[in-house]
Amino acid sequence: FIQQEGLFTPSVKYSSSIEYADQTDEIIREAIRRSMSGTPGPSYIEYPSHVILEELDVPDPLPPNRYRLVNQGAGEREVAEAVAL
Repeated sequence: FIQQEGLFTPSVKYSSSIEYADQTDEIIREAIRRSMSGTPGPSYIEYPSHVILEELDVPDPLPPNRYRLVNQGAGEREVAEAVAL
């Protein structure tokens, strides 16, 4: 296995290597979040073959309203607290 992550770092918004199968969900979510924030851009995720062969318990996906900031505005209480600062 030859790590190639460093080769891609200068040309992508996010670069990471999955070292253990249980990191997959966290790293993929972070890659998507960074790729879509600001000016959209590519991410590079290195997925070594020894990790691909590991068994993985995949949790149910979160609904979009649990992880996206779209259509989530501040309520009256939050606005009042911000004004009080």
